[in-house]
Amino acid sequence: MLDSLTSITSAKFFRTRNLQVFMAFGAFGIGELTGAGVCAGLRAIASPTSEPMFSQTQIFAPDSPPAHAVFGLSLFVLAITGAIFLGVTVLLAYALVKFRARPGDDSEPPQVFGSTQIELAWTIIPVLIIVVLFLGTARVIFAV
Repeated sequence: MLDSLTSITSAKFFRTRNLQVFMAFGAFGIGELTGAGVCAGLRAIASPTSEPMFSQTQIFAPDSPPAHAVFGLSLFVLAITGAIFLGVTVLLAYALVKFRARPGDDSEPPQVFGSTQIELAWTIIPVLIIVVLFLGTARVIFAV
């Protein structure tokens, strides 16, 4: 099986298959990239060497004390950004459902101008988030 996969990625097959893919897409460069990517992937799978394909270093397995501090900071930032993402997604879904256009309702919704509370909220909350992220990052940088 390995021999057949290796022969598939030979130069002759690569050139013919690359030309066929190029002709199928009909755009300059897309065929070469697709053919090269497929052949490189097949060659990596069919590689008879015993070397690992990827490095053993992992971002989620820190080995040194500074790496543990940076890893903790990255999880903290991930949690904050995840919470922001979930909050925005929930609010967007709520607004889409609650304020969708109803059949036969062509009236203009009430227009609200100059809500000081809303403007303060959408200014102060992001500033507080940035300050928290800055302080956490500064603490880790000075500790490392």
